[in-house]
Formats: sequence, C-alpha cells, structure tokens
Amino acid sequence: LEWKVVAEDAHLVSFQEKRTGDMDRIDYALLTFKPDSKTPQTWCTVRELDKESCYWQYGGALPSSIGRVTSFIHYKSLSQWCFEKGYKRITTYVENTNIVMLKMAFAVGFRIIGTRTFKGQILVELLNERGE
Repeated sequence: LEWKVVAEDAHLVSFQEKRTGDMDRIDYALLTFKPDSKTPQTWCTVRELDKESCYWQYGGALPSSIGRVTSFIHYKSLSQWCFEKGYKRITTYVENTNIVMLKMAFAVGFRIIGTRTFKGQILVELLNERGE
C-alpha cells in the first residue's frame, strides 16, 4: 500500500478536493478508529524531521467524525501517540480561516510560531512541544 495513494484518497474524502504534490515526503500515516469498531475517524500523514521532531503534512476528519466531539478526541490521540513514540516536537500548518481546526490544535497544546502564504492561502505554523 502506498502512502501517497492513501493520503490523496483520504484528502479527497475529507475535503472534497484532490491534493497532489510532493507526497513522497511522507514517512508514514496515522489513522484513528472508533473504539471497538473498524470505522476510521481521523487521519494524518507524517514526515519525520529527526528523532525528536515530526511534521504533520496533511490530515483531517473522515465523514464518520466530521463536526463531532470524537474528532477532537482522536486528534488529541494522534499527538499523544507521537509523544509516546519519543517525539518531543510536532509541527503543522493550518489555514488561518479554519477556526475549528485552530481551536482544536490550541486545546491539545499547539501554539502559533509563524505564518506562511501558499497558493494564496495564509497558513498558520503550529508547534506542539512535549515538556520534560
């Protein structure tokens, strides 16, 4: 199974748009499931920057959890998993107009460290650090 294909299909399902590009930067993908179920809830593609840092390239809620509290619970579990695996830093970008996603990110410990413009969109650069 190629992560590129999984990431492109998941992005299409989550956002109803085809996201192509430099997908070969993906080291692995994370997928959360509803407890006691095979129903996927959220997904995230990850690029390992070094042994202590990872970058969440793409991700989102799947139809079974869009607009539900479970989206937040699963989003939080993705960051917890990364910290349990030894990462001390997670970075990602979120569109500045995606208020729901920004609120979820802040609630699980991300903070703004910068901005960037990409294809006419303003992206907020976020960092989540595990305190020692």
